[in-house]
Amino acid sequence: MTRPLAVLGAVLALCGGSPALGEITRVGFIWHYPFVDVGTPRMPEAGAKMIIARAHWPALEPEEGRFEPASLRGQLAIARGQGVRIALILECNPFCAPPWVRRACASAGECVQAQDGSSEGIPAFDSPVYQRLVEAHLGRLMAFLAAEDAARTVSHLFPGIEWWFPPSWRGGDRQLARFRGWLGARYGSVEGLNRAWGSSFRAIDEARAPEADFPALWDARRSGLAQPTWTGRIGLPPTAEGRAAADWRLFWCETAARAIDRLAEIVKDLDPTRRTVSFMSHAWGFAAEWDYSQWAAISPDVVARLTPHIDEIGLQLPMAGGDTIRADAVIDLVRKARKPVWALDMMDFRLGTPCGPESLTRGSLAAVQQGAVGLAYCCWNGAKDFNIHPDWPLEQTRAMVTQSRRWIELLQGMERVADGALILPHAAASPTASGGRPAGPAAFMGWYRIIQSAGLSVDVVTPYEIAADPRLLKRYRWTLLPPGAALPPTVRGALDAYAASGGKLLRPASVGDPGVAAQPSLQRERSASDTPPMISGPAPGPELTAAFARGAAKLRALGAAQGRVRVRIVGQSGVVVGLTRHTRATSAAVCLVPRGGPSGPVTLEWTGRAPGALRAIIDGKAITPKVVRLGGLERVALPAFRTGCLLLSGTSAGTLK
Repeated sequence: MTRPLAVLGAVLALCGGSPALGEITRVGFIWHYPFVDVGTPRMPEAGAKMIIARAHWPALEPEEGRFEPASLRGQLAIARGQGVRIALILECNPFCAPPWVRRACASAGECVQAQDGSSEGIPAFDSPVYQRLVEAHLGRLMAFLAAEDAARTVSHLFPGIEWWFPPSWRGGDRQLARFRGWLGARYGSVEGLNRAWGSSFRAIDEARAPEADFPALWDARRSGLAQPTWTGRIGLPPTAEGRAAADWRLFWCETAARAIDRLAEIVKDLDPTRRTVSFMSHAWGFAAEWDYSQWAAISPDVVARLTPHIDEIGLQLPMAGGDTIRADAVIDLVRKARKPVWALDMMDFRLGTPCGPESLTRGSLAAVQQGAVGLAYCCWNGAKDFNIHPDWPLEQTRAMVTQSRRWIELLQGMERVADGALILPHAAASPTASGGRPAGPAAFMGWYRIIQSAGLSVDVVTPYEIAADPRLLKRYRWTLLPPGAALPPTVRGALDAYAASGGKLLRPASVGDPGVAAQPSLQRERSASDTPPMISGPAPGPELTAAFARGAAKLRALGAAQGRVRVRIVGQSGVVVGLTRHTRATSAAVCLVPRGGPSGPVTLEWTGRAPGALRAIIDGKAITPKVVRLGGLERVALPAFRTGCLLLSGTSAGTLK
């Protein structure tokens, strides 16, 4: 609505004495004050430069016409006293609405409905009553900040807390009408819809939404994907029902993205000077737990593309049993949007704080290695099994926070190099897949781990992105398509065009696929409270090492190339050390982060001239490594490290390319 004003407002704010965005360090804790006040005076000792605070709508407006900003004043006073900035979560999603707002929406018949017509009493995101009341609430909140935060302690705003759109919100005449309108825009006419679905509708208004029952996703005893049971047929041939299910899923993913952007647009219109950040709940499921992702209707690729009023991409990206694949792969996916990326709720969702500071430090550095510039740890205090304070000694927390922050600062302005692309064929369950189940994530996850074990680095690309931009893959020397991917004709055509134009399209055979061998079984586990059961990573061992070796050999045979930097692990077998390269005009960096445990010694070698002044930060301590020339190779031997190694060169970026 006011994008030019937003740009102008940001410029004026920066000229008015606020630090440039690059100087704002986005590393800190989710902080529940004043709702929880434990150890608040000790936060400065933990090294954070930003705290993520909550603007809770029911607390701010317990009654219509009554605005109570005492919680905001308290947050601002403490942040100023501690010399930190605030990223403020605007808890005004429909499910956050105070009781009086819920009653108003219910009276207007504007609450969400399940397919059976039942309602949870939550305002529908597209309710006109909710939209009017939330805009008025945000107007009062932004006016308060304008009046009482001239120092701009609040630098970032999250328009909404954890976003999700579960199946129990997707029923009712309002959503069916929206779906039919979406089909009309997508296919242009009933004839176009009939060609796509194999249907014989006389009008688009005859189309119906598929019906499905979702199982209990949070059962810690189950294994495998918990896919919905398709309970209602919609009078179409089986193949048409599958296409309808895929469209229903995409419709809700786009609905979610536009709802997120709509709230951000309201915030931007009211205050164009502060940066907006998304808070995508269940974003982690996109790489591993596809059933969670489908349940929440959150697709990071769709959100990244359809949210112009979101300045920075915030994703809920925890670890699970020390496994970082969820954050690694999803950051590799959204980084293409060229917006700052935050890893939110940084913690081990399977283990909680018993994972230990060393494991979470590795997870933090891995996120930074993939391109994250923001880290929000869950949490300072206020959630059972996730209280960094007092569960961990402050000196260990400070070491984690300061090392992660230092990496972000040193990599600022650099661009991460991608050796190739890996397609993530995220698929919804459909009535026509085997038993209503699509191909699972095992092949993708396995190949992602193999690529990391081979010292390669990729951008993750989805069929949705390829369909939106068929020329997207032309920027990559090679693209790997995991076996079993079900792709629409337009995407298959784009892949064929990519191969015809000289790109290497790598298609591993599905029989004996090493990607599946390198992926653990889909057994769900949890030990921490209030978290969904998540796939556990494999323990290092000979079988896994052999699977990685077979996969790396297959990559070489298929023609995947790393470029001019190679990494070789010496010693401890089974531990993958992720390698990424980062460049800018006058300097370059190589990041090495072990996955799942400490590394053994690492030898890094490349071709070309010596990189001149080479320095390294290993486990937070600076060293000057010795470079040895052997024939046409430059080689540096690095000692074993527990959390990560950042190797920096002050010469031209071409040296470590």
